[in-house]
Amino acid sequence: MGTYYGLGVVKTFQTRTIAALNTQELEKVVNERLNLDLFDVTITNQKFLLSNLT
Repeated sequence: MGTYYGLGVVKTFQTRTIAALNTQELEKVVNERLNLDLFDVTITNQKFLLSNLT
């Protein structure tokens, strides 16, 4: 399900959830597409992930 696009090198990203996902579920979904071990991830308001490439 879904379409995957080549983005090149991702240096920074922000996410927000519009579903009833908790923080761990949001991280799991994002980690399926981006290796979060490579980023400094900050969680704000329990709904957002902010990150920069480390």
